[in-house]
Amino acid sequence: MSDDPPQISSPSISASSSATHIFDVGDTVEVAVDGILQRGFIAETRGSGWFTIRLTETDEIVKKRRGQLRYVDTDGRTTTTTTSTTDNSAVTALVGEQHEEEVEMPTIVDLDDALQGRRGSNSPAAAAAPFSNTISDIDLSQASHHATYDKWIVFSDLHCSPSTIATCLDVLSKVHDEAIKHNAGIIFLGDFWHHRGTVRIDTLNAVLRALSTWTVPLIMIPGNHDQVTLGGLEHGLTPLGNAYYVHGTTFSSATEEGGAGTTTTTGTAMQHPGPLIFTRPTKFRHALFVPYIRDSRMLQHVLKSSESVSSVAQFVHVDVTGAYMNDLIVSQGGVPLSLFPPDSPIYSGHFHKPHTVTAARTAPGV
Repeated sequence: MSDDPPQISSPSISASSSATHIFDVGDTVEVAVDGILQRGFIAETRGSGWFTIRLTETDEIVKKRRGQLRYVDTDGRTTTTTTSTTDNSAVTALVGEQHEEEVEMPTIVDLDDALQGRRGSNSPAAAAAPFSNTISDIDLSQASHHATYDKWIVFSDLHCSPSTIATCLDVLSKVHDEAIKHNAGIIFLGDFWHHRGTVRIDTLNAVLRALSTWTVPLIMIPGNHDQVTLGGLEHGLTPLGNAYYVHGTTFSSATEEGGAGTTTTTGTAMQHPGPLIFTRPTKFRHALFVPYIRDSRMLQHVLKSSESVSSVAQFVHVDVTGAYMNDLIVSQGGVPLSLFPPDSPIYSGHFHKPHTVTAARTAPGV
């Protein structure tokens, strides 16, 4: 991705009413889904005041009454209906929260710095200690083992569900085969599950059985479909954290007291969990890993941070303005390219068709 910024408008909240607006197919609207305000467009008018809405972010279909819709005009301004409904109240409350509450900016986990401190310690206990502080709890021996890999296979947006599990298992097998062939680790960029907050037991068990055969390191970040809370700290990748183990060696150094002060290094064979899950923005192997972040202010804080600017690459799950969504619809509601560092490659999940964004797009092929 380049730093050539597309032109986007910031949506503002209008106090006017859309009660007089006649909704039609193709209109852009905002609706509350599971308590979260989402944008989409009207795919079908169903009669009796009901509409089929295709959500822009997830491509999911929801059905809503007219009073639950907020019309979005061509300038990105939203208007609300005067009809009083439970869902519409939820929408109004959410809008107020998104625009008025004070947001605590996320702290980026610098795993590279932690690993460097671990390697500089002569204490075997320190070498084996987990990386624990107010924002993370990562096993440094696991991270140190994963850091020995120089090549990585990247995939994303598996969207496992009961109806897609056969295809998903086939993809998992092929990805692992490629990693073995190239002596590489694997990076997954979010949306492992399709349905938010619910994973069927038979689907989970099938995935765990497939992953139990893996023998290479795996790095994962949660996507918006994986997360079940607005802050993203609770997500569906957690059950996969111990799905399988990989073999490695942990080295520790000790210096003899007195005499010439001889330093000896001892290697201990260990097993480490294969999946290394970054729930928060994390610097690892000089690259920045960014899970899905709903709040645009938080995301901008992360992408403009010193950790981001100094990264050799970014692995993220974000909506990018100008990228192609499903059905070759160009995203207009994502973050602009100008937020990303201009001199490092960006690899993002969220979009289901492989392509590269280098400038603003108005239509496919333009």
